[in-house]
Amino acid sequence: MKQSPIVTHPPLPNNYAPEFLVLDKGEGVYLTDTAGKSYLDFGSGIAVNALGYGREDLAETGYRQMQKLIHSSNLYTTEPTLSLAKRMTKMGKFAADEAVEYGCTLLTHTKVRDIIVENGVAVGVRAKGRGGQRYEVNGNAVVCCSGGIGTTPILKRAGMYTAGSSFTGDPSIMMFGFLKEGRGPGYEHQMMIGNYDDEHGVLLSGGIAAPFFTWFTLHLQSDGLRALRDIGRYSKVVGVWTKVHDDGEGRVGLDERVSKTWTSDDLDKIDYAKVMLEKVLIKGGCNPDEIYSSTKVIGHPSGTAPIGKVVDSNLETQIKNLYCCDTSVMPEAPGRPPTWTVVSLAKRLAGRLEKVV
Repeated sequence: MKQSPIVTHPPLPNNYAPEFLVLDKGEGVYLTDTAGKSYLDFGSGIAVNALGYGREDLAETGYRQMQKLIHSSNLYTTEPTLSLAKRMTKMGKFAADEAVEYGCTLLTHTKVRDIIVENGVAVGVRAKGRGGQRYEVNGNAVVCCSGGIGTTPILKRAGMYTAGSSFTGDPSIMMFGFLKEGRGPGYEHQMMIGNYDDEHGVLLSGGIAAPFFTWFTLHLQSDGLRALRDIGRYSKVVGVWTKVHDDGEGRVGLDERVSKTWTSDDLDKIDYAKVMLEKVLIKGGCNPDEIYSSTKVIGHPSGTAPIGKVVDSNLETQIKNLYCCDTSVMPEAPGRPPTWTVVSLAKRLAGRLEKVV
């Protein structure tokens, strides 16, 4: 007879839950419990690498190392540790460290105010440090990467007044409910899995109810001081959230003040997403009478210097050798986390700058 895949109140520290799924083995991205049921693994573990299961190459490498040494205190180090650290440092240095190594000067706590333009060509910037120091930095090209909001006043002061005449934000809503039975996943990984509903222009995802402070802040937003009555119920909270691809109605001013308008289409998308998330929470076992929603927040400020309007396809502005490379150049709302898009744009721009500067 196979062992039950669930063990209740095991003789283990109760850091996460009063009951645990008992796993037996894994293969690739799948896990199998002691009853033989398989699961697609979206969690892997806390502070570990998701390398897959049943890999003979890793098993062989681990075997060779365990023949020599399994573990040592962090008061010491080992050759494999040093070798890995060197490789990681070489492959994944902080961008600033690598830039300095290649001859760049890094000015921290310094804010660029103006672009220096001579004969229609960008030749540098004027900036001010935190202590009031003023800088004038010259170069063959200027790349503005101040973000969806911060880029706008810099471009406006350079004469590009259409910058900031649009503004996308990917409005986000967080929702949560209380389980009628069992324990919520508040202590687990957040946003491990989601669904892009491109037909309706929304992203639906789990998580966002941890840590406790985040959840309670959301509860205060939606229910005021009455949220105090639920402080002791955090263990039963299940959280979900949505991000909406908005229409881009809004403005960013010279003073970086934001004016955002939600169109009827934006609001319809938000209402649709809230209905879907409420269904998820109820299906997951939450009490239908205790489901709460946060106010709208701006997820990804962007679209203030869009490609085709403020910058061209090479990310260059009407001022020669003045480029923008951040979320401001997106011609429409990202509708999802834009990090890799910005990284890709930066790599593409770097290749161009290498040729023209």
